[in-house]
Amino acid sequence: MKQLQTNVALVGVSAVLWLAVWHLNQLFFPFAMALLDANIIYLPAGIRLLIILALRLWGAIGVSIGAFIATLTVMGPPGPVNLVLATISGFMPLLTIVVVQRYLGIGKNLAELKGWHIPVLAFACAVTSAFASSLAHLYFETDGTAFMLRFATKAVGNFLGTCAVLLALRVGIVWWRRLQEAR
Repeated sequence: MKQLQTNVALVGVSAVLWLAVWHLNQLFFPFAMALLDANIIYLPAGIRLLIILALRLWGAIGVSIGAFIATLTVMGPPGPVNLVLATISGFMPLLTIVVVQRYLGIGKNLAELKGWHIPVLAFACAVTSAFASSLAHLYFETDGTAFMLRFATKAVGNFLGTCAVLLALRVGIVWWRRLQEAR
């Protein structure tokens, strides 16, 4: 019972965190919106990578819930497209992370994770998530002319957003360490 409560809390925190960053992205980067659902700078991709790396399945479920709520604010009433896009948002990065971790020999506990693995994971998640999402849009829409534009924009946006989040995290860690040393 205690483990179930912990997992539910992890899902809830993941959903709220991802949704909060999504709202911040909408607020601070409206100029980066290339299509209805494709940003040239997409910060939630960075948070998504960190959440799923740390929490695995429970993080992916939380991200999917947050993404589902986000699709409701952008696309309107719930429907199959909302559910598919939200599922892709959480579970395509999880699948990608698992495959890349196995290929690079990184264990589940991330003990073997090296600095150069992070950009590889970020790029792989950016491309696979963008491709799967663009395919879903292609399936649900009659006009397929925007497929390549959507894919390219989402892939670049996911990667740049992830890099921005990782850079902010790195700066925050350096700043925190300096504060601790000054005490």
